[in-house]
Amino acid sequence: MPKPLIEVREATCSYGPIPALHGVSIQIARGEFVGIVGPNGAGKSTLLRAMHALVRPQEGAILIDGRQVNRLSSRELARILAGVPQEAGNPVPFTALEIVLMGRNPHRRGLSWESPQDLAIARQAMERTHTWHLADRPFQSLSGGERQRVLIARALAQRPQILLLDEPTAHLDIAYQLEIMELLTSLHREGLTILAVLHDLNLAAMFCERLILMSKGTILADGPPGDVLKPKWIRKAYGVDALIRTHPLTGRPYITLLSPSRLDPFRDAPSVHVICGGGSGAGLLSTLLHSGFRVSTGVLNVLDSDHEAAQAMGIEVIEEAPFSPISEETHRLNLLRILESDAVVITSVPFGHGNLKNLEAAVEARNRGIPVFLLGHGQGAVRDYTGGLAEDLLERLLMMGASQVESVEELLRELVELSNLRQTR
Repeated sequence: MPKPLIEVREATCSYGPIPALHGVSIQIARGEFVGIVGPNGAGKSTLLRAMHALVRPQEGAILIDGRQVNRLSSRELARILAGVPQEAGNPVPFTALEIVLMGRNPHRRGLSWESPQDLAIARQAMERTHTWHLADRPFQSLSGGERQRVLIARALAQRPQILLLDEPTAHLDIAYQLEIMELLTSLHREGLTILAVLHDLNLAAMFCERLILMSKGTILADGPPGDVLKPKWIRKAYGVDALIRTHPLTGRPYITLLSPSRLDPFRDAPSVHVICGGGSGAGLLSTLLHSGFRVSTGVLNVLDSDHEAAQAMGIEVIEEAPFSPISEETHRLNLLRILESDAVVITSVPFGHGNLKNLEAAVEARNRGIPVFLLGHGQGAVRDYTGGLAEDLLERLLMMGASQVESVEELLRELVELSNLRQTR
């Protein structure tokens, strides 16, 4: 197995009394394109600064190509590794070409002037980043996207093996964000090892082949975007819930952030089991989740849109094989889950012989005294494809005391009242 190009071994860093990294260990192989994501204060920029020998770990070590970075001279390190900051710093009276030529400093002797080779390499870097036409322009007169590309050109002029970028798309509009990420992808295909701190999870998922998710100075998850961008990790890192789907064009995860998570404070909240399907429950599941209820659902067939939504939100699902009727075993599991719930909600899902057992489970719940709510089952709303069996079970539920509610708002009021009664007992 080839040795990693970058290796971080149990690195711990602090800024005075303020801890920034806690025993972080990672390995980066030559030629990888890695996105480092996480909330503010997670330690992302500190990790990059430590790799660049700008911050020295109090514990652990960081190795580049098998050598500890703190034992490399600044000139040696600059020939291996180049960094691109978020911003260029204070205004400087230099042209874009002069900025790029600064990338040749590690390769020049003393205070010697730029050689024809240095000029050729700088031009090549600017052509590679589509900035050569800006060569004579004052750097500070450039737009944000233009400046970012010039800074990348400066880094390329160093002829590094590794490119470190700290939020390269920050403060850029959408077009420039895509332009920068497509440029990095192209450089990666040419063999450059790239690590980029990114705030936009969808950009990171779209372009990076590997993601490292950080929180509070530690690594929560590390791997392909589909493995890292899971609801449980996003919730733990950012404190929000997310709906995650597969992008139809890229095949990568696509994240929709929902709202600040309220799951942790409501571990003892009432449990609501939702009988839904065919898209009739996705919105309700999200609303219940973010209203503080513990939510489960089923039985749902794999590939059903409500099944996909529930899984993306990290909701417990009792599932059945695609396009299959509910089996006795799955029905038993569903019934057990329903009988552990504080309430059952039945959406306006169409009923056929394949999912009729869901209504039978609801009847058993009502027999055990569990409140059942029929949401949106007004006149003509029931879609019964069982020859009347589903309508008979729904009528039976109403006769047993099930409540009929016409809106999610009305349902929430009923559930909150139920919750209050439960807490006073």
